[in-house]
Amino acid sequence: GVEDLSMQSIIDIIHYRSPDYLIAGEIRGNDINTFFNYLASGRKGITTVHSGSPAGLIRRLRSPPLSIPESSLMNVDIIVEMRNDARRYVGKVSEIHMDDGILLNNVYEYSATGYQASGVSYAIKKIAGLKGIPEALVENSIASKRDLLSGLDPRIGTEEFLAAISKFQLSREKSSEERKGDRDP
Repeated sequence: GVEDLSMQSIIDIIHYRSPDYLIAGEIRGNDINTFFNYLASGRKGITTVHSGSPAGLIRRLRSPPLSIPESSLMNVDIIVEMRNDARRYVGKVSEIHMDDGILLNNVYEYSATGYQASGVSYAIKKIAGLKGIPEALVENSIASKRDLLSGLDPRIGTEEFLAAISKFQLSREKSSEERKGDRDP
């Protein structure tokens, strides 16, 4: 039955299908090691893990019985901390950065006045470098997606959500084509 499938069995099955991402629900115990081994092979993944804070998560992952090596933790780009104070919301977005050991960079943190940005994002620098574009373009892209999501009614269903995302993507493609047309004689 399905209950007989371990995380390792699932990874063995999908390994040859070359997915862009492995999206795993909550993982715990030895499955965490299996997930990190998957990431260490150069693949990407998204999962949830319970912890009190991003720093607490790093301590937990590095401590026995998990003992995830520092080099494997570098495969984690972003930790999103969810909070639940009568409603669920993103409390903090942190990046893992290596500089003589693991450092956590809190990129965004929620406070009574809204989200506060730290002003530095190593992930944005990395994306800009990989794509060969200015960091401002990456930041603008993130801001436009943030604006789209914050403007959606949280009660909409899946079909409405997907329609809004499709409409957004089509308008971005149209704008991109128009900008290219302005440059072409």
